[in-house]
Amino acid sequence: MPSRARRLFANIICGIIPSKTTRDKVRAKICYFEKILKYKEFVKQYAKENNIPYKSKLCFGYGCYNAIIILNQQWVFKFPLWAYRMSENKKLATKEKRIVDAFKNISPIKIPNVELIEWNGVVVRKYEYIPGKVLTDFTEEQIVKHISYFAKELANFLYIIAKHDPKEIQDLKPSKKLKPGFLYGWCQCDIWANFMIDPKTMKILGFIDWELAEFGDFKGTIHLALLRWRKHGKGTSRLVIEIMEQYAKLYYSNNHTKHVSQNV
Repeated sequence: MPSRARRLFANIICGIIPSKTTRDKVRAKICYFEKILKYKEFVKQYAKENNIPYKSKLCFGYGCYNAIIILNQQWVFKFPLWAYRMSENKKLATKEKRIVDAFKNISPIKIPNVELIEWNGVVVRKYEYIPGKVLTDFTEEQIVKHISYFAKELANFLYIIAKHDPKEIQDLKPSKKLKPGFLYGWCQCDIWANFMIDPKTMKILGFIDWELAEFGDFKGTIHLALLRWRKHGKGTSRLVIEIMEQYAKLYYSNNHTKHVSQNV
């Protein structure tokens, strides 16, 4: 828990920083300086023990709940920062790994493998590194140019993940009796900024961060994506409409065919 003096100093400094992203990063470094140093030492030692060149990059997840260290563009380590995240970290990490393991061979878009490492009472998450940029790193014009491709890939991703109901994670559902349906089933639940795109080819390379994934109605996820993408431009927000069109076609064509075959 950061001291009162540190929190006060962080509030003063962050009060003159207009960017929320920058404010979060500065606040994290002020309040959790020693913790971040220890995390860096862990990664440095890991690199040494595994003969990996120590070239690292420190960044922070949304809201700065976690510190993320990218090692030599090979591995990504995620460490909890906030006190709440520290107490819930093992539960969240275990849940994420189980969901990733259940879907990594099903998903039409690559899901990076996750390994859990117990260290000093902390569960560290180690992921495969997926290169690229997120959607909103590109201009509105670039996105619009490739919008049909993005819509098709994302609609198929949502459909495939939602229609599957892996036995090994049934206990993570609100009720084992629940079954997949239209915009209902398993969902990554944070699609607006978690698929990585190759800036040269504009192809989707992978879907990261499955901590928030859950089984249920994911219309709210679609709506959140609309709100986030709308800030990036009207053309970008149109992606949601095209995703829904493609998803509806996939869902109803497959379910209609199934229904007809059952009645022949």
